[in-house]
Amino acid sequence: MGSRSQDASTSRARPSLVPAAICWIAAATVYLVAEAVTAAGFAGYSYAANFISDLGVPDVGVMQGRPIDSPRSAVMNAGFIAHGILAAAGAAAAVRARPGVLGRGFLVLAVLHLLGITAVALVPGGPHTMEHGLGAVHTAGAGAAICGGNLATVLAAFRLRRSPAPRAPALVGAGLGVLGLLSAAVLVLHMTTDLIPAAPGGAWERAAVYPIQAAELLAATVILSRSRRAGHLG
Repeated sequence: MGSRSQDASTSRARPSLVPAAICWIAAATVYLVAEAVTAAGFAGYSYAANFISDLGVPDVGVMQGRPIDSPRSAVMNAGFIAHGILAAAGAAAAVRARPGVLGRGFLVLAVLHLLGITAVALVPGGPHTMEHGLGAVHTAGAGAAICGGNLATVLAAFRLRRSPAPRAPALVGAGLGVLGLLSAAVLVLHMTTDLIPAAPGGAWERAAVYPIQAAELLAATVILSRSRRAGHLG
């Protein structure tokens, strides 16, 4: 009886994971809403053929054969940055609540995602950027955002797998991260070789990006569900 009471007291003393869950729900929501709002103002925008970053280009013109005209580009770029900040804030809150070596690695990857997605927003991948020789900055930012976010998902899943928690969320999270990384590899092949000439670039990019938002929502759902079962939010 005394041991059970002591365990409950220790659990209550640990920082809550709920702030992390709230940050991740907000991150995914902000990103997806910003994308939908911006795409709605982009005439003829295709989720399969157009890249996500096309939405953040303030120029009107043609980019790699795709017409670019995104009058709400500021909304998308704000969404990029807000997502990165909220995702990193969630990672920081999670590491504070459950510190450790893997947690610090997770936070480093979340910060890499933040820096990359901020570069995507500040250096849009449009004709103006290419004319000024800044295309590599945008590409590097996109790579850092995609790889950082998906690797963070895999590392978080591995950390969860080592806990006494149920296996299913960890396996799904790991699957999402691996899907994102494999899709990113296919996207690179599509962009740089003739091995996958018919692949819709926008679809592969979304298959590389959306697992990050899906993992955020999954993690938040698991945290909040466990908090309710425990009878408190934390």
